[in-house]
Amino acid sequence: RRKTEWDLTKENTIKLTTLNVRSLQKHYEDLIADDYIQKSDIICIQETWLNADPSEGLTEFEAHFLNLKSKGIALFSKKRPDDIQKRSYENSSIILATYGNFDVISVYRFSEHHRLIEFTDNIMKLVNINHTVIILGDVNLDLNKNPTNLFTTTLQNFGFVQLVNHPTHILGGIIDHVYFYSPTDTSCRINKIHPVYYSDHDAVTFFLELER
Repeated sequence: RRKTEWDLTKENTIKLTTLNVRSLQKHYEDLIADDYIQKSDIICIQETWLNADPSEGLTEFEAHFLNLKSKGIALFSKKRPDDIQKRSYENSSIILATYGNFDVISVYRFSEHHRLIEFTDNIMKLVNINHTVIILGDVNLDLNKNPTNLFTTTLQNFGFVQLVNHPTHILGGIIDHVYFYSPTDTSCRINKIHPVYYSDHDAVTFFLELER
């Protein structure tokens, strides 16, 4: 494979990936073997199907798990977060990772629940307006069918930009989202939608370019 910008390590640039893995319990070996995703600095995983932390880990990554079977999520980070908060709600699972100058809010919203106002409120309570904030994950809201849904429009009205413009699911929906907000000159851009053979979701890979 020809090397791209994704293969490089750049100062002040963070490489992030989000993926609904459709069971980390079944596909942990696949994730470990995915050289492309392993080049990330932060990997956010949804739908882990774990009851306990795995005995093995991803080399170079510190792992954080919220184990709730099909509703579980995980966050892997090469840089140790300053703080980790794990939240479990009736309609979603959330991990908030706080770093020195940015926050990552990893989200899995369950498709069987439709309490969108409650979900939106839960997310907004975690947003620190003084930080650069990334909200990412499987939101189970198809932006092709409903681009003006309450959650997306609330974030956009607050100043967030949604970056994913291409389908991320095998059925053609844009249900894996990346929202970016920054009070500084920090920028964020999609690298590519990365297909994987072990899930019906594609991975979303992107760059966070911190203010110098």
